[in-house]
Amino acid sequence: MSVAARLSEVAEPTIRQPVAPPSSGRPIDLVHLARQTCGDRALERSVLSMLARQIEAAETELRRLPASERAPLVHGLKGTARNVGAFTLADAAADLEAGPASGERFDALIAAMVATRLYAAALV
Repeated sequence: MSVAARLSEVAEPTIRQPVAPPSSGRPIDLVHLARQTCGDRALERSVLSMLARQIEAAETELRRLPASERAPLVHGLKGTARNVGAFTLADAAADLEAGPASGERFDALIAAMVATRLYAAALV
């Protein structure tokens, strides 16, 4: 029997896809946030409120800064976003940090900031 014939008789292995965390499709991973706040709902609301305010202020500041001066603000936003579980925002900030003059990366960060800010504000 040829190798091709033997291979055709072997069942294809089942490939298991990793399971995404339950809230990974949202602007903020609420499971991650709950872990960070030890399940304290009042603390979660406080963190979300502060995050929404910080994003709003950062967006205003980011829009007025020249590309050459964006790095410190974007770096801080990236760290804050990762800490609370706003991973899409953190990734967009990291992208802009790597290429601060990119208009496409800037627009992507602004879109992630708006989505995260509105989501956080709705939860408070």
